[in-house]
Amino acid sequence: MQHILIVYGTTDGHTRKIAQVLAEDLRANLCSVDTLDAAGPLWHLSAEGYDGVIVAASVHIGDYQRAVARWVRAHAPMLNTMPTAFLSVCLAVVERRIESRQEILRIMKHFLARGGWQPTITKMVAGALPYTRYGWLKRQMMKRIVAKGGGDTDTTRDYEYTDWVDLRNFAQDFAALAAEHEDAALLATVAEGFRCEYYPLGPQRGAGHGGSVTQESAADHRQPENHPAQSEPNPARPSSHAEKPKTDPRQSEQDPREITPSPTSPLAA
Repeated sequence: MQHILIVYGTTDGHTRKIAQVLAEDLRANLCSVDTLDAAGPLWHLSAEGYDGVIVAASVHIGDYQRAVARWVRAHAPMLNTMPTAFLSVCLAVVERRIESRQEILRIMKHFLARGGWQPTITKMVAGALPYTRYGWLKRQMMKRIVAKGGGDTDTTRDYEYTDWVDLRNFAQDFAALAAEHEDAALLATVAEGFRCEYYPLGPQRGAGHGGSVTQESAADHRQPENHPAQSEPNPARPSSHAEKPKTDPRQSEQDPREITPSPTSPLAA
């Protein structure tokens, strides 16, 4: 089971709703999910121990929530080592003007550069216009902004533009991405443990350390027969095969200074 963390920032409550629905969609894909309000009391919660992280924030007055920016800066090094996604909640998705989308892309790029974060996926998600929850001044301001893009301007009702089916498909794709990362991390852990515990059996260097000389090691140390370097005497020093002086046949005892070569010694040739 993949463990996913969803961090969100919200101003009017719609990004919180997106995070909650996304969490349910991920749980439907057999994921364990935690949601974190970046401005809440647990804002210091780390991404450590999770298989993937999704950050959702909404655009207001040309920027995202400060609490989200603070959390991203604090955990960017860890975020860059795992599957992550940044969801930019905005109204530019439903506007007809290409300039609006370009402006959101510029804001998003600046936000990620400041935080030092390179998410695996970046995605624009259409937000909402909760006119009835705005104060009078904000309601009039939002009405003018939306009117420029050809949007809805009836301030007596609320508008929700989020494509929930698309969000469900995104949850499925991200769950698969986190699963791949979890499998790769598991294989890396197993491989690391194998490298630590595996000791290749090399030739033993003698029985003096509690081992015995194997047939392979004996073959390595055995000098080849009729090798040119061994068959031809070295002119720089006398050959070990030089004829020994004759001794007195009446001598019954061997000179203790003489060494009797063993049958396997090169001197026994």
